[in-house]
Amino acid sequence: IQIRITASKALDNEMRRAKKLEKEEKAEVESRARERLAEEANDAFIQKKRREIARENKKTSQFTTEFLEALTDEEIASFDDETKADFDALPGPSSFSRSNVNAMVSKIHEEDAFGTDTLVVLTLEEIEAREDDMLAEMNKELAEYGDVDGVYQRVDRETTAKIDKLKREINDFKESLLSLPQVRASAMEGLRDAIEDGTIKALKTAVKTADNAWLSGHDEETDGVWALDLLRDAKLELSSAEKRKRVTQAQRDLIAKRNKCFVRTEPIGQDKYRNSFWNLDNDDEGRVWVEADYALKAVGTSADDENDDNLVESAEGVKIGAEDEEKDFLSDDLYFVDGARDKFVNFSRQEYHSSGLVASL
Repeated sequence: IQIRITASKALDNEMRRAKKLEKEEKAEVESRARERLAEEANDAFIQKKRREIARENKKTSQFTTEFLEALTDEEIASFDDETKADFDALPGPSSFSRSNVNAMVSKIHEEDAFGTDTLVVLTLEEIEAREDDMLAEMNKELAEYGDVDGVYQRVDRETTAKIDKLKREINDFKESLLSLPQVRASAMEGLRDAIEDGTIKALKTAVKTADNAWLSGHDEETDGVWALDLLRDAKLELSSAEKRKRVTQAQRDLIAKRNKCFVRTEPIGQDKYRNSFWNLDNDDEGRVWVEADYALKAVGTSADDENDDNLVESAEGVKIGAEDEEKDFLSDDLYFVDGARDKFVNFSRQEYHSSGLVASL
């Protein structure tokens, strides 16, 4: 029992610790989200102002192109009094709405799950469209060399090697695209099963399989990562499962120690004498235990008539609790009258004894 109590306290401690860490992490991520929203607002303003200055300079030719390109963000923000006033009026970290902050928090969680600063989430159709575009670009690059069969006679060895490499890449890419649909379908089914399972091992295995099925990769446009939306969900679930790991382990430890304590729940059943039969979960011998009680015999019968290998006793030989407790049932009128007292006590024993065979009512 003490082991169970210790394990239960350990679980409580881990749950309190997890809640504290969750609260601290929530505050930290929200702060990051507000700072990032403010930075994005500043960057958007600077880029817009750069374009406005460049358009205005085309009319006035006041500055050279080199001068405008060399302007820093700080110099753009203070380009003139009007620009400086507009920049100073931009919203700060504490000015954004809860909905904007929550959207940015979700985005940060997704990026953290992939270990990147920028994540592009795509559907399967968008991934396939990207691959079609990539194959078209490779074919276009090959076509720029002209007649592939005759080009070898006109170019040097280095160019020939580039053409051969490009042709191999195109053929390998085409072969991969033929087998990808089936591989990806299997990987996506594994992701769904792992998300439903929720365990770290299942999620890690499913994520690795999805990576091998080209359901994520480097995004050249943002220099970040692109990933399938379902893979994104699995990575978020994996991140949550890893945070819950200590609590989950403490729960398993409590269950294991509780199961070793031979805690009984419900008996298998009872026989006609109301004896209870038990099978204890952790009894390695697989034995059945009997919780036996006396059966009260009917008045005028002998023990042998009702014995049937059971414990039989007369009403006079058993008591309801301790003797002094049994007397508490008696009123003063019955307690001092021998015949009435004995009759009432025997009646009570037969009526309320848990395994009595005879009902007196």
